[in-house]
Parts: sequence; structure tokens; C-alpha cells
Amino acid sequence: YVRANALASVRHLLGAGGTATCDAAKERKLLADDPNDVVRAAAARVLTARLKSEGDIAARARTSLERCALADPSGAVASVCREGAIGIAPAMDNGAASLIVFVAPDDGGAPIARTPYAIERPDGFIHVGAADRRGAVVELFLGRGPLRLRVATPATGTATE
Repeated sequence: YVRANALASVRHLLGAGGTATCDAAKERKLLADDPNDVVRAAAARVLTARLKSEGDIAARARTSLERCALADPSGAVASVCREGAIGIAPAMDNGAASLIVFVAPDDGGAPIARTPYAIERPDGFIHVGAADRRGAVVELFLGRGPLRLRVATPATGTATE
């Protein structure tokens, strides 16, 4: 999640008018080789932001996204790549919406206090922590888009939604 958050920061900088100073080789390598689905999806979002770059950087980014859309083993990552390659990636939005999420066990029981959680925000950042004494998590300043509850400590390198 640390690597995914670092990539989300790069994407935010590019979206805010920052300039691409490197050739996106690290993002392309992460997209192709990283074992973690969350990191590959974050790399795909950065490459989507790089499509606005000049010349060779944009061409290499598009090629990587197209390859990912066809060959990534995760359907969620392939979907992010496909949407980025055809230009329908969601815009970053700093909305003012708030949400309370109750972290409950899979068996449908009551929320549990101090339960570890990981939430992927619509802006691509992953918020990791422990629920409060009610078993709740409060997310502030959400933009438009999906909010995903993730496994707090993925052991296999893959995340579930």
C-alpha cells in the first residue's frame, strides 16, 4: 500500500499540472512485473496521466496500458488499463463528501472495535488504520468514484474487494 500511495501522489502531481521529468520507465515496469494488484492498478493510473505528455513518453505509456488490458491476470487491473488506454479514466475530484464505513466480519455480525482496515479512496490513495470503538471508519473529503474496502494486510500480494 505504501508503493500504491506513492504512485497515487505522482498521479496527483501530474493531474495538478506537474510536469513529467522522467520517461515513466519505473511505472511501466511496475505495471508489467509487480505481484500486487493494487500497485499495478496505481501504476496504470499514473501511465494514464502520462498520456497527456509529449511524444515518446505518451506512446510508451499507451503501449503498456494496451498490453496490460489484454494480458494482466487481474480483471480489475486490466479494466483500469483498458479505461486508461481508451481515455475514460475518471477525473480526479476533491469533493467535500464524507462517509462512515462500519467494518464488520464476513459472517454478517456486528462491527468490531479496533478492527484493522484498508480503504481505497476514489482519488487512488489507500487509507490504512484501525476502526474506532464503534467499529467505524470516517472518510472525509471524498471525490466522485468508487470506494473499496481492502484487506488490511494482504499476505499473498493480491488484494480483494
